[in-house]
Amino acid sequence: SRDRCCLPDARNVGQRRTGDAQAEELVAGARQIVFAGIGGSGHVSSDACHKFFRLGIPCSALTDIPSIRQAASIATVGDVFVITSNSGRWSALRDAADGIRRSGASVIAITDPESQLAKAAEIAIPCSFHEDTGVYTPMNSRLAQLAVLDVLQVASALILGDPAAENLAKTKHALSTQMST
Repeated sequence: SRDRCCLPDARNVGQRRTGDAQAEELVAGARQIVFAGIGGSGHVSSDACHKFFRLGIPCSALTDIPSIRQAASIATVGDVFVITSNSGRWSALRDAADGIRRSGASVIAITDPESQLAKAAEIAIPCSFHEDTGVYTPMNSRLAQLAVLDVLQVASALILGDPAAENLAKTKHALSTQMST
C-alpha cells in the first residue's frame, strides 16, 4: 500500500536541525499563517485556521484556487503557507507554492512526498492515502491531515510558551463566559 503519514515529532520541539527549519519553528515565528486546500483538504485547512489563531498568530483559510492565487501573489517574508493536499497533483497549488517561495514566504506542504507540491515546498510533511474518491468522500486522508496539524499546533504552542498558553486560556474563557450568559 502507498498509504503513509509522518506525524511531526513533538518531542523534538526546540531542537534545531542543522540547515533545516522545522515546520513548528516556521509556524511559531510566522507573521501570519495561511492554510490552503481544495475539496476535503479545504475543510482541513478551515479547521486548522480555527485552531491556530488561538495561539495569537493571525490566520486565514483559503479553499478555492482564485483566493489561493491572490494570496500567493501578495505573500511576503514572514508569511507561512500551509498547503494541504492528499495527492499534491493540483498544478494550481504547486504554482502557488512556487510563487510564494519566490516572494520570500515559506511553504509547508502536507501531502504525498513524491508530488510536485512536496518538491515546491520548503518543508514537506509526508501524508497521503490511496482512497476511492469516485464513490466515497475522502476520510482517511482528512483524518491523517487533521492529526498532523494537531501535532503541529501543539508543537508550535510549546515553542511560543507562556504567550500561547495565555492566548489559549483567553479564548477558552471567552467561550465559557458566552455560554454562561
